[in-house]
Amino acid sequence: MFTLGTLFPGVLPTAAHSLASKGWAKCRVGFRAQSSTLPRHFAHPTGLDLNVLLDVLQRREPHYPYSAAVLNLALEHKIQACLPSHAITTVHYLVGKAVGKAKADAAIDWLLAHFEVSAADKQAFLHARNFAMNDFEDAVVVALALASGCDDGVTRNIGNFARSPIPELLPVDVLIVSQQ
Repeated sequence: MFTLGTLFPGVLPTAAHSLASKGWAKCRVGFRAQSSTLPRHFAHPTGLDLNVLLDVLQRREPHYPYSAAVLNLALEHKIQACLPSHAITTVHYLVGKAVGKAKADAAIDWLLAHFEVSAADKQAFLHARNFAMNDFEDAVVVALALASGCDDGVTRNIGNFARSPIPELLPVDVLIVSQQ
């Protein structure tokens, strides 16, 4: 079930603060990027995989608080988050099916107001085909991030991005780096 309220300003939880008080850095699930591979700051755009956005839209636990905190960092202008263009059409489709076109349109307007969007063109798809990645959609996410000048990406599917030419971080890794 979608909770559209989480998309609109002032409604996202201040997850970075509440997670820190709960010891979130110790209760991580999944692969941990090596600290030497983590960027020390986010001066350049960061590409967001669609799954980070869907974690928030669909309140997918246990990922929701970490992904919501990453979106909060973008809303607070602590990182510049860049969405792949297909995230916009996917969100519109999913929200429209769940709660109707008007709310889907509002969700897209909100996303476009708060995030950069990487444009997909023929060159991006050709670039993606050259990556030695098993999942073409993930390769497209990387190609779009690179085309938008992103230095890194944020995803929960770290394993799918093992051969990515840019470092990929878990949402909780972004939180750790943003606190340094």
